[in-house]
Amino acid sequence: MAAATSYYSNPSSEPSPTKPYNPMTRIKPAITSSVFPLGTTEYKYDEVQPQELPEHLERLKERDTKLKRTIRLVRLISRISALCLSIAITALMIHTLLTFLHTRNTYRETPTGTRTAWHKSTKLWPTIMCLVVASISLLLNATIVLAYYHSVKTANKANTISTIFTAGVVGFHIVYWGLAAAFYKYGKDTHGVSNDLWGWSCSGAARKIQKEFRAEVDFDRICAVQTGGWITSLVEVGLEVFTLVAFLLAYMRIRHKKQMKEVERRSQLYSVAS
Repeated sequence: MAAATSYYSNPSSEPSPTKPYNPMTRIKPAITSSVFPLGTTEYKYDEVQPQELPEHLERLKERDTKLKRTIRLVRLISRISALCLSIAITALMIHTLLTFLHTRNTYRETPTGTRTAWHKSTKLWPTIMCLVVASISLLLNATIVLAYYHSVKTANKANTISTIFTAGVVGFHIVYWGLAAAFYKYGKDTHGVSNDLWGWSCSGAARKIQKEFRAEVDFDRICAVQTGGWITSLVEVGLEVFTLVAFLLAYMRIRHKKQMKEVERRSQLYSVAS
């Protein structure tokens, strides 16, 4: 009350000058960094001076570029590897089916009588199923690799649709390769009967007639080919799981870009204020 009376009683006195408006007072304090795995950085607002924001922004942009390159590299390696595995499985299954088709009507005299090289009730669905799955995978992976190569040439602009599509493809690969490997294994020697191509070629009955059919069929080789196809299908599943690392990196980059925008906004406000 006394201060108010003194002011009105002395009109010539001037109020104390106010501080100039500074936009930086409305935003968070400056930032420091703590290094995270894979070269990413999360910024915490605490001690860095506003005039250092442009330098921090440049560092953020450099890290963003490195992260983007890492994501591209992981995706490219996983897709090319999956393509090579799909080609290998497709070739193995085709080789097995062609061997069977070329020799199924070939008869030879054996200790148990005249017969073909294969079980009288040969079951083909496990091998055909694996071939179909491998062919679909081959087509998808080839399409993705070609599309990725094209996108790299045109600056590879990522968007939400492409990310969701790629995630859907990866999920699809994991599910159907997992099912294919499981059913392919299930089809081998089902209920103790070795009448599928894989089970028969690895069975003792096939080894007993190998001598008579040595000019037409190498059962040990067919057995190894089928076993290799199953192992490769398991590797396919593992590879698709590894591909999920790219999506983790993409999520980290989204957070990184948000931090970049915040720093850029604060840097612009500081430029205006200064």
